[in-house]
Amino acid sequence: KREAGEVDEDDEVEEVVWNEETKVPANGAKGEFLVKSAGRYHLNLHAKTARFIPRTLLGYVVTFHSAVKGHTLQLANPEFLACDEFFVLRPEDVPCRVVWTIWSHAIFKNSMAKGSLTKL
Repeated sequence: KREAGEVDEDDEVEEVVWNEETKVPANGAKGEFLVKSAGRYHLNLHAKTARFIPRTLLGYVVTFHSAVKGHTLQLANPEFLACDEFFVLRPEDVPCRVVWTIWSHAIFKNSMAKGSLTKL
C-alpha cells in the first residue's frame, strides 16, 4: 500500500513546463521560456472559442532553439482551434530557449488562447 504523495517508479509523472492563458491583442501575444531537461514533450494550444469561424481563428508559431547552435524545431499553424504536438528533446538540445507567438485573424482582436508544454 502506498502513502499519499508516493510515486511508483512505473507511474508516469507529467511535469508542466509552461502554462499560459492570454488575451491575443492586435499585434499578437508573444513570450519565451526555457526548457531545462531532455525528454518527451507535449505541446497543447487551443483557442478559447467553441466553433470554427473562417477568418477569425488564431495562428501560432512556436520555435525551439536547441543548445546546439543552428538547430531549431519550429511548430506552426496559420489557423487552429486546437493543436497537440509531441516531440523529443535530446540531452544535447538543452537548455532550449522557446519563443512563441499567437496571432488573431479577427477584425476585432478580442480572442483568448491557452497553451501548455508538458514533459511526459
